Amino acid sequence: MEAKTTVVSKAELSMDEQHIPVVPEKYARYKSEKVLGELAHVSYYELGHTSLQKIDGHLYWVTPVEYTGFFKWMKSREVPGYIKVNGK
Repeated sequence: MEAKTTVVSKAELSMDEQHIPVVPEKYARYKSEKVLGELAHVSYYELGHTSLQKIDGHLYWVTPVEYTGFFKWMKSREVPGYIKVNGK
């Protein structure tokens, strides 16, 4: 069985060496869990899906903070937001 290799020939499709993510997703998730633990009423929230995003030319691991249920959402007065961890 031969391994398939794709060669990118267009410059705009290649990755910029200045913006290669070096922080693993597991580490970013761990840091997000630590921040979540510092929030007031931590039982109201859980972490959503972590994704790598380019924001203002920099790479970040972004994890949304979500409510654990409908009634927790009704009791809360603030929107949870998201946690952003630098990807480099």
